Amino acid sequence: MEPQDSDEGVLIDARDLRYSYGIGEIRNEVLHGVGAQVRAGEIVMVTGPSGSGKTTFLTLIGGLRQIQEGYLRVLGTDLSTASEEERCRVRQQFGFIFQSHNLVESLTSLQNVPSTIIVDRDGKVAWRALRGVDYDELAAALDTVVAPK
Repeated sequence: MEPQDSDEGVLIDARDLRYSYGIGEIRNEVLHGVGAQVRAGEIVMVTGPSGSGKTTFLTLIGGLRQIQEGYLRVLGTDLSTASEEERCRVRQQFGFIFQSHNLVESLTSLQNVPSTIIVDRDGKVAWRALRGVDYDELAAALDTVVAPK
């Protein structure tokens, strides 16, 4: 599936993603034809009940799992057919903040964000990832989502 002209500015393009765990009688399909587009500047939250496929969907987007069925393009790379090396290159361009149990309780939301960024030997990844961030705006947004206990 080739990107369309209207796909300009789309960072994540997922179409008809299907993913299953197990085989045979114990096969459990957790993604049933999932699709989504995320454009530059959008803030997206993935919600749903436990076991609905949220983490599976995010790990596919992050290149942590190989696509089983469907189409997925992330940051211009078709992950549907990507090698492990290509998926690794995509992973190096962004990061995730997973559920609150993965946050460091003694840090604020703002402090937890850069703690998840993997820094290369000379710090280039962190600076590239954090360039242009309005920290006051980021902290306010995060504190509304990740409120202290």
